[in-house]
Amino acid sequence: MMTLLFLLSVVIFLLSLLYIRVPQYRFFWWCHILITEFSIFFLVTLIISTVLTVFSFDGSLLGYSVLLLNLFSLIQVSKPTRELLKWQSRLKEKPPYFLEQPNFSINWLGLFSISSAFPCKRKTYQVNPEKGVELLVDFLFAKEENRPLIVNIHGGAWKHGSRTQVDAYNRWLCSLNYNVATISYRLLPEYKWPTHFNDVQFVMQDLLKRKDELKFDGSKIVISGRSAGGHLALLAAYRQVIPNIKGIINFYGITDMNQFWQEGRPGDILDTPNLLEELLGSNPQESPEAYLEASPTFYVQKKLENSSEAIQAVPTLSLHGKIDPMVSWNQAEGLAKRLREEGVDHYNLIFDYTTHGFEFNLNGPGGQPSRYIVENFLKHKLG
Repeated sequence: MMTLLFLLSVVIFLLSLLYIRVPQYRFFWWCHILITEFSIFFLVTLIISTVLTVFSFDGSLLGYSVLLLNLFSLIQVSKPTRELLKWQSRLKEKPPYFLEQPNFSINWLGLFSISSAFPCKRKTYQVNPEKGVELLVDFLFAKEENRPLIVNIHGGAWKHGSRTQVDAYNRWLCSLNYNVATISYRLLPEYKWPTHFNDVQFVMQDLLKRKDELKFDGSKIVISGRSAGGHLALLAAYRQVIPNIKGIINFYGITDMNQFWQEGRPGDILDTPNLLEELLGSNPQESPEAYLEASPTFYVQKKLENSSEAIQAVPTLSLHGKIDPMVSWNQAEGLAKRLREEGVDHYNLIFDYTTHGFEFNLNGPGGQPSRYIVENFLKHKLG
């Protein structure tokens, strides 16, 4: 038994090291999500392993090794739970502007579940931004007609992903009695910038034309996006591709392309410099305007330089993790600084203990507070 406990302890110990540094490999990023968003399972396993080790302890080197490994791992694996408790206290002390009386409480049993079932009526239809190009849209219907619309844009570094990404999140939004449209756009490497943005713009304008058919309130719209989808959501809102956008929900999106280039390294998880050259066709030294015009922070200004066109940024909710190995949380902070300078309503929810993709588990230590903040942001902006 002690040998099995030792092997189990070694595996969890190695996983817990990901809190210290995330290696630049996609496989380890998935392990990172596992150890952060499902930490309660590892915590219980470690407690059981420690108890069994104590009862089976024979004074051997193996026994001492198991206890030491478990002690270190317990400290690391319990971090999300400890930080979640701290966040609960901080929320009461300094709630966001759209939440006067916070009443968030941790669902401890929920931490042991992976996701919840949120049934909703769904319609899939096709749009054609160009001849021969077919994009699919999933429309999830609210319980009542003439309710607001949330448009959700998937991530995937502009080259992966689909409209069905994090479907549980979309169904949860629908369960709050909002219509939800999850949209597609063409991807790298076949399609370069600005095709991705143009597709998002076309689909959103098409959605608005269908408001009577789909029976949603076209005067109340919020855009949500994750990672590259967060970047596209911010651009779509700040560039006002359609009217009546009341807010943005930005999950760890890229806000400044120049900063993203500077923070990236060849061979990192996204291979960031090569990804940006593939996307924008060049580097920021050769094409500074391309990087500037693809950056949401550029459009926060109420007036663009050399232009009489008024640009008004809309209320923005950004959610990010400090241990995100793909998109630095400095992206959210840089955007918040610009929004603050322009007097635009915004709120940054920055977690010390979450990684890229933390809302994957809606009931996890990143998912629960995110859902609470998103739900109240939507109530404030859409009713």
